[in-house]
Order: sequence, then C-alpha cells, then structure tokens
Amino acid sequence: MAIVREGADPHVLAPGDVQENGPFLWLLSRVIDENIDRCSFLRREAEIQGSGYVYLLDERTPDPAGRVSSTDIIGAIEVSNGNPVAGSYRHNPRHRLLTAAGWFRLPPELEAPLQIRLRARAED
Repeated sequence: MAIVREGADPHVLAPGDVQENGPFLWLLSRVIDENIDRCSFLRREAEIQGSGYVYLLDERTPDPAGRVSSTDIIGAIEVSNGNPVAGSYRHNPRHRLLTAAGWFRLPPELEAPLQIRLRARAED
C-alpha cells in the first residue's frame, strides 16, 4: 500500500512519512473499475447526474456535501443516461492514501473486493 520512511514511528505516521506504492494504486484502480456497478452511492449519483462525471470520494471526507479537498477525491467515473460507464474509472493523481484525517476509506462495496484481492495476492 505504502512505503514507510525509515526512522518514522509506525504508531504515529504522518503523511510525509509514507510514499505511495504505484502497484498498489494500480490494483486499487482496477478493483474500483471492476466493481463500480456494485457501489450503491455511485449508482444513485449516476441517476441524479444523468451524464457527465461522478466523483468517488474518500469516506474519511468530513463533509461530502461541502467543499472536498482534492486529496479526498479518489477518482471519477463517467456517467451516461444515468448509469456508470463500464471501464471509465480514472484515478485522481492528487488523492492521497494518508492525510492528516487518516488512512483512505472506501465504501463497503469497494472495500470488500479490495480486501479479497489483497488476500489472494498475499497467498500467491
């Protein structure tokens, strides 16, 4: 997921103590893209939006209806006719796995498949 800076206290990590891991970000993007149709929040937002883009927000975001930091926007999904477009997910390069608000959090419908994929990779 991330590489911890040498000498950092693992019990009290700050955003500057971690370097994000490219292969993990690729896997995260792949899992999100493969499971966007399972995420009830994204389906509801797609129906409301109609067409354009819906943004997947990090669940650590304190006020999703208010101003959201770019570090808390995980990515965007294209929407057409009220439905998410398969294969359209794009990761936001400004999203951070760790901020002052803590580690990233996904909606449960995306967290579960990510955990399954990570466990499978750990067993290989």
